[in-house]
Amino acid sequence: MSIFSIRTRRWATAIAAAGAASVISVAPANAAGTTVVAYTSDGGSPGGKAIFHGNASPEWAEVCDNQEDGMRVWAHVYWQANGDWNNGFTLTDADGSSDPISCDGRPEHREKAQIPEGAHVVVDVCLRNGASGPKKHCGSVIGKA
Repeated sequence: MSIFSIRTRRWATAIAAAGAASVISVAPANAAGTTVVAYTSDGGSPGGKAIFHGNASPEWAEVCDNQEDGMRVWAHVYWQANGDWNNGFTLTDADGSSDPISCDGRPEHREKAQIPEGAHVVVDVCLRNGASGPKKHCGSVIGKA
């Protein structure tokens, strides 16, 4: 066997292995994102939370008021893609009836958005006394679409 055919075979093997590795590492587009939870920072059992579902297509978020304390939970979801920030959307829940684990599933406490894959998504959540009261006990988390 000539030195040329040995080198050719080695290169072919290396290229085939690299191609196979890239195929193995490819995941579905909607599996690239992360699900993250931001909690209010009011100590003990948090009064609320916001959940971003980045592994869904389209991505979506929900807000949960976990305590009947007269406060509402306010969440703002926004993202950066290609160097630009998107204002995103705001959600509120003031009924205090959300299940602390799974929320209440009500459509008015959820919103869907087409967020570019790979975008960094920020979820801020706070308690508010009334619709325009000052934000208190805020928490934040970063996820990925």
